[in-house]
Amino acid sequence: MSKLFTLKKWVTLIEAANYLSVAFGELVSESDVIQLALDGHLKLSIRLLSDVYAHRWYKKLETEVEYEEVKYDSTDWRNGEKTFYTRMEPVGGRVIHLPEFCDTGEVLQLGTWAVSYARHFPEREVVDLPLTRCSRVFLLQCLDGLNDQPSTYDTGRLLIEEESGDLWDIESYEDDLLGDIDIVVKTKALRDLEDSLTPAADMRNEAPLSSREKNTLLRIIAGITAANYKSYTGEKGTSTVSEILLDLQTVGIEEVKEDTLRKRLQEAAVHLPKKPEN
Repeated sequence: MSKLFTLKKWVTLIEAANYLSVAFGELVSESDVIQLALDGHLKLSIRLLSDVYAHRWYKKLETEVEYEEVKYDSTDWRNGEKTFYTRMEPVGGRVIHLPEFCDTGEVLQLGTWAVSYARHFPEREVVDLPLTRCSRVFLLQCLDGLNDQPSTYDTGRLLIEEESGDLWDIESYEDDLLGDIDIVVKTKALRDLEDSLTPAADMRNEAPLSSREKNTLLRIIAGITAANYKSYTGEKGTSTVSEILLDLQTVGIEEVKEDTLRKRLQEAAVHLPKKPEN
């Protein structure tokens, strides 16, 4: 991993593909990166290239949403006759239920006031793109474009998530959302993906210790402790445990707890040869 990569907060789609190619030891394309996101393995983000419209999503209980009766009419093109009908609609913006953000009985309601979602705000230049129904359509559209396939998908709006957790619905000023945003990947998301695969590989290759191997390690611990410290059993009232913890800290090992160390020392002491009786 380069020093420059560790300092970056986000990288382009092609840079992300190159990084994963090195990490996986096989060729990863931009299409693969998007496919990883569609399959739920990688979180993507978007970078604003220009200002867009935005409405805020508000989480509510379904019981808190108010509805009103709205009258509509339609004209029959054959005879010009009008038909009137009514429909119950939510007051204050449309309502959706997204399992990614809503528990049972919760919904998201779209605010009625649109704002200019300006890219010059530091927290808004790059925002996360949660995997929702709307973003799946958008990513499939991008995937078709990368594979030089005619796209049957289209989306003019996206739900995005800020670092604060606030959700917004964005759309283009010019009805060209693809021209207003660019897909990017946060470096943390790439590291999280890489880390999620590493433990599984280690577990497959590492077999549990046999009884013989464990006893050998305990004999080594007991021998080192007996040769270098006043007490080799770690009993209370001696300074052995605190001295060992201090020595471990000098070499950067700080996660060992006092009770754990004392228990292991007592377990190891059993394997020392008994002193001859006078």
